[in-house]
Amino acid sequence: MELQFLNLQVLYNIYCTNNDTIGYELPSHLEELYVYPHIREFKKKEHPKVHFTTGNTLVYKPNYKKFNYGVMYTIWSGDILNTIKQQTSVVCKQQTKEGFLFEIDRMSKTFVNDLECNLIADELAEKVAKVIYPLTILVSNEGRYIDIVNFEKIQKRWKITYAEILEEYEGDWVEKYLALSQQTLKYKNVFRQSLAKDWFLCSYFSGLFVNFSDKFVHKNSIFFPLLPNIGNLEFAITQKIDPYLEDKKFVNIEQNGILIDPRAKADFENGSNFPDIALQNPNAQKTTGDFNAKYVLDTKTHDIESVVLTCSIALDVPHKIQVTISKLNN
Repeated sequence: MELQFLNLQVLYNIYCTNNDTIGYELPSHLEELYVYPHIREFKKKEHPKVHFTTGNTLVYKPNYKKFNYGVMYTIWSGDILNTIKQQTSVVCKQQTKEGFLFEIDRMSKTFVNDLECNLIADELAEKVAKVIYPLTILVSNEGRYIDIVNFEKIQKRWKITYAEILEEYEGDWVEKYLALSQQTLKYKNVFRQSLAKDWFLCSYFSGLFVNFSDKFVHKNSIFFPLLPNIGNLEFAITQKIDPYLEDKKFVNIEQNGILIDPRAKADFENGSNFPDIALQNPNAQKTTGDFNAKYVLDTKTHDIESVVLTCSIALDVPHKIQVTISKLNN
């Protein structure tokens, strides 16, 4: 304790006035003690900083290398817990006037609760997934998914796969499954809307590359797919970036927000895409929800190293999802 007091005494006496100097005891008139920042804070100033362009704008600078990621979705519906695991690759193919062209591909089969999917329904889902991937999309300069680029190729693959499935499988439910897939893949706008509910795309391409304030924060709203068969939920987000690099290797960004969706609780419970009850009854009960995410980026290119994202809503049966994306050794 004496050593700590001496360190404090020395630091304080350097910056205080002569009348406030601490000797063997504190001066009787001294009511407040201002402590100079810890020495470790001085060292932090020596750490390398995140490279921003004009102002505090974080710019994406891809190196056009393919990255493989391990992806896990942990889904809670009340007390029921399920996990989905798969491997996905991401590569930036080129930069255009509108943004960047990315190719996303599935690198493994899907595992549900650590078991390989082996039911007929699962087999059909895998076959349809092979139609969709590789998927080429347009991403804005802010890093947000905008549009599908290779939809015509996907349709050609679908025609071939559709015929193969009909030859291999029989049954009314198979035809119903194919009819639903056909509705999604027939029109580009419908397919694009379905991809807007993709957890990976919404997590990976969430608009990280923005202009931050002088306090290194950026506020906006985002839409995230949490509930099945219902439109994405709206959250007010505060995005904060650490201006210093962690271990000279990584850029750290956090997103934290709350639910601001105009729909009432009953709208969500009824599976409505619109605030029907909220508009009919302005006093209708609202509900709460949280959104939290942490991104770790490469220092030079700002490619994503890892993501941990959690989204929840408080309904009669609470819903929550955690998306974990981790770069694998390539």
